[in-house]
Amino acid sequence: MTPEQKARQEIDRQLEACGWIVQHPADLNIMAGPGVAVREFKLNGGYADYGLYVDGKVIGVIEAKKEGASLTGVETQSGKYARGLPPNVPHYMLPLPFAYESTGLLTRFTSRLDPFPRSRDVFTFHRPEELLRLVGIPKAEQLRARLRNMPELTAGKLWPIQKSAITNLEESLAENRPRALIQMTMGSGKTFTAVSQVYRLIKFAGARRILFLVDRNNLGKQTDNEFQIYVSPYNNYKFTEEYGVQRLTKNTISDSAKVVITTIQRLFSMLQGEEDFDERNEEQSFFEDDEMDGSATMAVTEKLGDFQTQTQTHPLPQGEGRGEDKKPTSPLKKKAIPVTYNPAIPIGTFDFIVIDECHRSIYNQWRQVLDYFDAFIVGLTATPTKQTLGFFNQNLVEEYNHTDAVADNVNVGFDVYTILTKITKDGAELEKEPEFFVPHRDRRSAKTIHRELDETVTYSPTDLDRDVVSFPQIRLIIKTFKDRLPTDLFPGRTEVPKTLIFAKNDLHADDIVKIVREEFGKGNDFCQKITSKSHKPDELLQSFRNSYFPRIAVTVDMIATGTDVKPLECLIFMRNIQSWSYFEQMKGRGSRVINTNSLQAVTPDAPCKNRFVIVDAIGLCKQDKSESKPLDRQPTVTLERVLKEISKGVVHPDLASTLGAKLARLSTNRTSRWHDDVTTQSGGTPLACLVGPLFHSVDADKNRELAAEKFSVQPDEVTDQQLDEVEAEQVKNALRPFHNPKLREVLLRPEHQVIDEVNRDTLLSAGYDPEAMARAQSLVADFRRFIEANKDEIEAISILYSRPHRAGLRYRQVKELAARLAINPFQVDADQPSTLLKIWNAFAAVQPGKVNTSGNHCKQIVDLVALVRHAINPDTPLRPLGMTVEERFTAWLEEVQSEQATGGKFSPEQMQWLVAIKDHIATSLTIEQDDFDSVPFNQFGGLGRAHELFGDRLTAILDELNARLAA
Repeated sequence: MTPEQKARQEIDRQLEACGWIVQHPADLNIMAGPGVAVREFKLNGGYADYGLYVDGKVIGVIEAKKEGASLTGVETQSGKYARGLPPNVPHYMLPLPFAYESTGLLTRFTSRLDPFPRSRDVFTFHRPEELLRLVGIPKAEQLRARLRNMPELTAGKLWPIQKSAITNLEESLAENRPRALIQMTMGSGKTFTAVSQVYRLIKFAGARRILFLVDRNNLGKQTDNEFQIYVSPYNNYKFTEEYGVQRLTKNTISDSAKVVITTIQRLFSMLQGEEDFDERNEEQSFFEDDEMDGSATMAVTEKLGDFQTQTQTHPLPQGEGRGEDKKPTSPLKKKAIPVTYNPAIPIGTFDFIVIDECHRSIYNQWRQVLDYFDAFIVGLTATPTKQTLGFFNQNLVEEYNHTDAVADNVNVGFDVYTILTKITKDGAELEKEPEFFVPHRDRRSAKTIHRELDETVTYSPTDLDRDVVSFPQIRLIIKTFKDRLPTDLFPGRTEVPKTLIFAKNDLHADDIVKIVREEFGKGNDFCQKITSKSHKPDELLQSFRNSYFPRIAVTVDMIATGTDVKPLECLIFMRNIQSWSYFEQMKGRGSRVINTNSLQAVTPDAPCKNRFVIVDAIGLCKQDKSESKPLDRQPTVTLERVLKEISKGVVHPDLASTLGAKLARLSTNRTSRWHDDVTTQSGGTPLACLVGPLFHSVDADKNRELAAEKFSVQPDEVTDQQLDEVEAEQVKNALRPFHNPKLREVLLRPEHQVIDEVNRDTLLSAGYDPEAMARAQSLVADFRRFIEANKDEIEAISILYSRPHRAGLRYRQVKELAARLAINPFQVDADQPSTLLKIWNAFAAVQPGKVNTSGNHCKQIVDLVALVRHAINPDTPLRPLGMTVEERFTAWLEEVQSEQATGGKFSPEQMQWLVAIKDHIATSLTIEQDDFDSVPFNQFGGLGRAHELFGDRLTAILDELNARLAA
């Protein structure tokens, strides 16, 4: 069989799968079905390899080429065929609207109905009914034509950055760019932007159906809610009142759905033809997968040293490169199986695919799912990696990072507060002592037994909460956090701010929850674990977001990415993070803005949210976040599953690499008795000598050298087939020892955590990191320079500089000063007193002994007076103006009443008036008799009643209080 014949054979198979009846010219029956593909189709001046009939009329042609042929090089040939149809043959239009070029492995498609016809890669052929649908649409109404004529964007509730993202994306789509990436930082409204864009694509571009891919099931619910509440700025209808939205909980797409929301896991299951899919498989974020990869790499690095560096420098290619498609499929995870065509889900099912959030797994293991559909792909991400940018052809249509968002008040910034303990830094030693019983906890059942140690346990910081649990270390971190809350972290606050703690695993989260409740002296509702394993986690999350309780939530992965909890003001990291993108996602949980009323609904004493605090309890923020390639290629697969596959005789490089990474990690936290048992069952070979060959077996360079030697060729002459053969031999030999069931039994012996209750931990340091202090010092310096530079230009500053004051300061003048401070970096809003907190907190960090943080500051814009006075004279304590007014009023009252000749005191009604006058001055700096026409004075009887109560002394009292209280 010639290469051309092989190609046509594969093309025949694909056409039949796509609903076409393939015929020879001698057997021609164009009415045999909706779509007929005729081989050796005669045209003017030659033959097309296939002519395509739909409902008895010619609609397109296929030009077949052998594998490896350039398809773009034959587009002119298929174009000539499209124009060469004899006029007496029934057809839809000339030139023919559709043309394919295919080798059976690769296929390109051109629609001449598009404004500027351009060929594009497609997974396979379109179904006959899809081509019939397309040819029935006038050229001016075709999708790509309408994308070039989108109506002007109605902003509605869109922020400027959201409007910019949509505008830029539509420009990219108008240019027929197949992929586009939008980078918008966490909290800047990516999902609302996407929903707004999806609405326009359906309403104005005529999109038939749009796929919205989410990272996990929890975010699918959140996205579904966004569609439910979206209101069109064009007609005030809700999205779901106009168009059907379906969040997949079953493996069936509704015919009426314009938008389909699902995870890529479920979509893959559907393409595989599975009737149902367990929702539990949609609970874990793929960012968590990435992080588990990083953890595996880290563990292997610690164990194998230089060998790890060598292996990472020359990683075995995955998903592309030498002979990948010829390799046996990995038995470990279904997502590695190549996607095959599913007639129930044609390639034209979706016009657009929106991916939120774009993690790196999308572009290697799961990429084939995206390539299946003939659709535009739009990515949304806050943390683009080089893999992400590469997949989207570097077409970054919007770039909006956290720094931009903070400047625009779309995000809030953060400070890092570090808590470092001795055990966190150095680990500890748990000595073996006779008749001393130490708790051992089973990782799986959490059951604790007490027994003597086999030997002294020396554990490092990386062993914590995996192999050794130090309750004193967890307790000291939580106690330090509690003690520093009202002084360092949130000065003057009495409520615990909404706080999220990131734990290493579910057991670690349980330990943290117990200790938080004990240290704070609170009940179950105060602190809750919210993970995918919690009971009704969605309800817990809703309470955390909208209710007073819980104040503190502990999570592993469920709230780590995407989940929106706007009242969050504090994140505590008690787990290590290796992936930069995952770390940025986790940080983003605290960056959401929230209006003061909504914040105070769940945290009553919060003045506003103008920052959040990261409490770094493990030195995380000082680490370099690596995007290195993991050795553990199947991090979510258990060791038990890996060994089970090996016991069946399966040989695959992923098995060797994954087993090596898991055993290297395992070996670092097992006793010498366990290692002795492994050596015994392996016939005298220590575990390290079992692990090394596993990694060497997948080392491409070493295998190339072995292949060159075996086949007597130079290394650069080794073929893919030869390299695969040698690799298979090496992997088979490396896996051979694990066929021993007794060795597998030892390796799978239940793991226990040693509980260290005896080593007391000590606090080494607790405080803001140098960068946070530097930012505070810079802001204080900028503020003082501003005051000095404007002492002759801005009236309020000029008055406060004068000695004595030239005139009483007026509220109007303070508002004018606040308006001048709206510039960066101060960002004061004259109508939002809480915006003064940024400057106030900076002074508190730089001069803690001089600044009052009792919690009643920055609630009135006149507190700006106190800030200016302190900036002019740093020796003057920075105190809320209301506190100063209160103290001065008390002093004045004592003086006045002691001077009264009769010795009498003010009557209760007079005191009511005087207190109201004092309060007015505290918020407005001065008071005039005209103010008595307003609340609350008009409720007391107004100016007339004031004269009756104070008589001729009224004017003198007002002058005196104006001069004494706020001057």
